Amino acid sequence: MDEQAGLSGEIVISTHTIQPEWKDLSDAEILGRLEAPDEVSVDHNILCVNGLTVLVAALVWSGVEDQNANIGSPFSPTFLAPMWGAVGIGTVTNTTTPINGSNPAVQADTTLISEVARAVVSAGGSTAATGSNNPTVTWLFLIPAPVSNISITEAGIFVGGTATSTLGTGQLLDHAILSAPVAQTTAQLATLSVSITIGN
Repeated sequence: MDEQAGLSGEIVISTHTIQPEWKDLSDAEILGRLEAPDEVSVDHNILCVNGLTVLVAALVWSGVEDQNANIGSPFSPTFLAPMWGAVGIGTVTNTTTPINGSNPAVQADTTLISEVARAVVSAGGSTAATGSNNPTVTWLFLIPAPVSNISITEAGIFVGGTATSTLGTGQLLDHAILSAPVAQTTAQLATLSVSITIGN
């Protein structure tokens, strides 16, 4: 029987009231001090074509990097980094039938509908595969407080060498339309957690 590896993802958006003692801390240090969120939304994400293309190219490069010169250098260095997490305030305007029952984002998406903020990755981790559990990789992003109150309705991550702090740059790896908007005030940071599970 043939077995095929599949990918599935989950996005978690949380908001946290900014504390005075966070003033001089790095993003990683702030993430380590976060307690219960003010609000949280957990949603399935859609893995997008352009970002998946970067992902598989990066996997190929990680396997042949040490032998690339010996086989005629057919491959160019390709990495997921830099990686930026983004949030948006867009409403769904596409009419394409969703590939799952709850998330109207689609595989062909290349941008958020209306991106308003992004942050470079602050932390990452993984869980190992076992006989009964598939492996998962997770990245964390700390979205700064907005200049005016917003209602976050979508999120995603951008990867590859073209991804920068400029909104809309990079290749969209995943996209989620939140099942319910998350309010972020000027007194709140938002955390974006993106997990991708690999399994049969």
